[in-house]
Amino acid sequence: MLKGRKGSRVTVFRKVYDPISRLKKPEIVAGSAKDVPGEPILGNKNARLQTLLPTDDRFDLAVNIFTYDPGATLPFVETHIMEYGLKMLSGQGICRLEESYYPVKAGDVMWMAAYCPQWFVAMGTEKASYIYCKDVNRLP
Repeated sequence: MLKGRKGSRVTVFRKVYDPISRLKKPEIVAGSAKDVPGEPILGNKNARLQTLLPTDDRFDLAVNIFTYDPGATLPFVETHIMEYGLKMLSGQGICRLEESYYPVKAGDVMWMAAYCPQWFVAMGTEKASYIYCKDVNRLP
């Protein structure tokens, strides 16, 4: 059992589980993001990804935290085949969706449609991070 401390935050993502008959239902996962190391994205130590859920086929949802040092960016515009939601946890930046650019800051929430080209750059003097979720391991 995890015990919260003063100043702790909880984020809940709810979705209906999409089972696959040949796979056992996954176990409940609980933990703290501070216990999950951030891995550099494409060798860039200034942009790190924390993978919060197991990635095997039993899981139909990815929940990750992306952290950028000031000035760090996604190295390219990316597009996903699934819808994609995120909440800014800290800092600020510019998010590109389709051909428009939007300033975002801690507390902002975004939902992106499937096949929406997207990109992010951290702005300001502090690290920018967001937690995101998307369907995985199932057909969209």
